[in-house]
Amino acid sequence: MLIPTNSDRPMFKRFHEFVIEHNNGNTEADEQTLYDVAYSLFYESHALRSENARVLTHNGKFHAQNVELEEQNE
Repeated sequence: MLIPTNSDRPMFKRFHEFVIEHNNGNTEADEQTLYDVAYSLFYESHALRSENARVLTHNGKFHAQNVELEEQNE
């Protein structure tokens, strides 16, 4: 599969550059390379979702403590 290198859309361009980078600079990618890149993206996506959930949980706790402290200061 030939990877296009002239996309005018930034997201597609970054993805294509990512695939080319993982393919040692080659613009032709085989199934295994595409699978490896897709797996890496899936893994990173899952890690980011987990981190986002953790941050939101801590944000909720912080907000609750902040409200409690504001009530005590009144």
